[in-house]
Amino acid sequence: MTVDATSRPAAGGPRPGNGPCPGGSPRAGGGSPAPEDLRDLLGVPFTSEQIAAATAPLEPGVIVAGAGSGKTSVMAARVVWLVATGQVAPGDVLGLTFTTKAAGELTDRIRRGLAKAGAAGSVGDSEDDGPDQQGSDPVGGRVVGAPKPRPSGEADGEPVVSTYHSFAKRLITDHALRLGIEPGFRLLADATRFQLAGRVLRRHRGPVEALTRPLSMLTGDLVSLDAELSEHLVDPDTLAGFDLGWLAEIEAAVVAGRCAARNKGHVEALGRMALVARSRREIAAIVAEYREAKRELEVIDFGDLVTLAVRLADSVP
Repeated sequence: MTVDATSRPAAGGPRPGNGPCPGGSPRAGGGSPAPEDLRDLLGVPFTSEQIAAATAPLEPGVIVAGAGSGKTSVMAARVVWLVATGQVAPGDVLGLTFTTKAAGELTDRIRRGLAKAGAAGSVGDSEDDGPDQQGSDPVGGRVVGAPKPRPSGEADGEPVVSTYHSFAKRLITDHALRLGIEPGFRLLADATRFQLAGRVLRRHRGPVEALTRPLSMLTGDLVSLDAELSEHLVDPDTLAGFDLGWLAEIEAAVVAGRCAARNKGHVEALGRMALVARSRREIAAIVAEYREAKRELEVIDFGDLVTLAVRLADSVP
């Protein structure tokens, strides 16, 4: 989960932390809230550590915490604090989550907190990151280029909360031509991704010595590896090169293990690791073919959204 806020007070407006945001007062009774007020504004019994995180200086920061520890509540409190104390304008807040459910929770908590604080810029409903339903295409994807509502808050200078994929999709739709993509690009539905991947596997003529799983399972492996590589910005050739080096290390360890008369289980475990390296190298080669097939059909999938959005941010800051 990510919350980004850019300080941009209005000319002649309050200094950070000393007054209301442009266009509204932070509290119904006037004056900026105190850190302890966040417990009442959010309705959460925050610990002193959580209060410190929510009211930290306006600079990059990271919260590392386990599931159920209150990260979403702290992120909402952070937004309420920054807006209510005038450090950022509501429209300069971007909240990104991994799931639609988390986006909805963050939206609701920010909305309630800002309303209770009397601050300007309550946030609207978060955007769903499911496939668009505006039309179908010959390969079963969806037409993305038709006009659609903006993510919550954008139209009214309010905080924007969305999933990573939804926000990336919106960026690409708005700036498709900068990426050499038609604005009406087609987004593959899950079922169609598997159909296309299966077609690519059946056409593949390269070595598949280590790929012994059934076609249906290999199709899932192909789709999953393509998505993981896309979302981690790793090229298939880079992965294949890594696995080649890893395979050499494993094989050297196998030889050393046998020479040292180590136990049989140790050598067998190394053998399984070698099989993983070999099979993943072969799948990586097919991922490249799968991506070429997507380019030929002029379609993309959810994994491509992240890669394209990063490319857009790098090339057109």
